[in-house]
Amino acid sequence: MRVHMGWKKFIAFCILLLIALLPACSKTSNNDSSEITGKVAAKIYRACAYPDGKFCDSNCCVSSENCNGNDAYNECDLETGKWKTESYSDAACSKKCVPIESNPKTQLKGCNEGWECIDEKYRGYKTADCKWDAIEKCPQSCANGECKTYACTPPAMKCFGNELKVCSLDGSSWGLVEKCENSCTNGECTDGTAQNQNSQETGSNLCNDCIKFNVEDSNIVGSISCTNSLFDEYIVLKNECDSSCSLEGWSISDDTSIASHVYTFPSFSVNAKSSFKLYTGKGTNSAASMYWGKCSSIWNNDGDTVTIKNSNGEVVLTNTY
Repeated sequence: MRVHMGWKKFIAFCILLLIALLPACSKTSNNDSSEITGKVAAKIYRACAYPDGKFCDSNCCVSSENCNGNDAYNECDLETGKWKTESYSDAACSKKCVPIESNPKTQLKGCNEGWECIDEKYRGYKTADCKWDAIEKCPQSCANGECKTYACTPPAMKCFGNELKVCSLDGSSWGLVEKCENSCTNGECTDGTAQNQNSQETGSNLCNDCIKFNVEDSNIVGSISCTNSLFDEYIVLKNECDSSCSLEGWSISDDTSIASHVYTFPSFSVNAKSSFKLYTGKGTNSAASMYWGKCSSIWNNDGDTVTIKNSNGEVVLTNTY
C-alpha cells in the first residue's frame, strides 16, 4: 500500500515540475519568434522586392523593365516597400524614360510639299500631309527631286541642221561649235557640193517631214493643277526619220480661234525613230519628256487643232482631232 502511494506521489511531482517549466519554454519561444519577425519587417520597411525574391534597399535601383533597349531604373519607396511607377534612364532616377515612338522630337509634324527622289530611278510629288500624289520613273536617274538625263557622251560631235555641236562635259546638253557656211554632215561641216546633193535628195528641210503627231498615244483629259500636273495631260510627237532632228526654235499651238496657247521649244533634239511627250504641266525636261509649265489644261477634250511650226515660222504640221 505504501509502495502504491509512493508511485502516485512521484507522478504528481512530475506533473507539477512540467507545469513549472512550461512558462519558461513559452517565454523563450516567443522571444525568438518576435526577433525573427522584427528582422523581416525591418527588411521590407527598408527595401522593395524584385520578382525573383531579391531586394532593392536604395532609393533608385535597376528594374526588370527597359528604357528604349537599355536598362531602366525605378524609385523604391523605402517607407512602404513598394516600387514607384515612373521609370528612368539613369541610375540616379533623375531622367525620365521617354519611349522613342512618343518622343515629340521624332514625331512627324508634316512634309514640305514638292518633288522628292524615292530612289535612284523614281521620284514622287509629296503633299503637305506626307502622301505621294504622283510617281514618275526617271529615264536615267534621280537626284535632289529631279530626273537627271544625259543627252550625249562627251566629246561627241553632231550636226543639227547647218550647226555643228559638241556634247558638254557633263553629258547634259549640246553646245554650238560653229554654224556651217554650207551644210553639216556626219559631225562636220561640208562644202557647197555636199549641200546641193543633200538638198536634191531630202529637200530644203529634212525635219519638216519627220515630226508627226500621235493622237492615239496622247493623253488629253483636260483638268490639271500645279500640284498634280504630271500625268494628266500630254501629247506625243514622233520623229519618223532615220536621223535626229533639232526642234530648237520650233513652236506648237492649239486652235487659235478658241484660245491662243503657244509653246516654243528650247534647245532640244529628238532622236531618230523616237517619240517624246510634251506635258502641259511643270517638270524637268529630258530626252523623253518636255514640259509646257502650265497650271491649267491646253487641249480641249471635245476636239482641238495641233499646229507645229519650224524655227523659220513655217507650218510643218496641222492636225485636228
